[in-house]
Amino acid sequence: MKIEHTVVADTMVLRISGMPLNRDTGVLLAEVERAVGSGDRHVVLNLADVTQMGAAGLGELIKICAVVRARHTRLTLSAVPHHIRYLLAITNLSSFFETADSDRDAIANTVTSKLRGQVA
Repeated sequence: MKIEHTVVADTMVLRISGMPLNRDTGVLLAEVERAVGSGDRHVVLNLADVTQMGAAGLGELIKICAVVRARHTRLTLSAVPHHIRYLLAITNLSSFFETADSDRDAIANTVTSKLRGQVA
């Protein structure tokens, strides 16, 4: 698994590629904790290049969501491939995660929410 970072205003975009394996458990969570700890108010996980995801990867996403919410930060999954959308649907987790078609849409949704006075 490979992780690339991009910062746009107060949003950290993490682009994940490859397949999260059991040995990678905790790596992505550590990256998200670092982003939230540095003051980023929105974390976007771009999953476009994730080739496969199993129970370990799904568990990692759930842990990440819990950590982000506990720190009053927003989490968005962007460019979610069909196989991961399917996994979220069959596990009844689709509504648990905010999703966007692209990083740009995820960031735009945050800006729009701030303009409307909603908590991000």
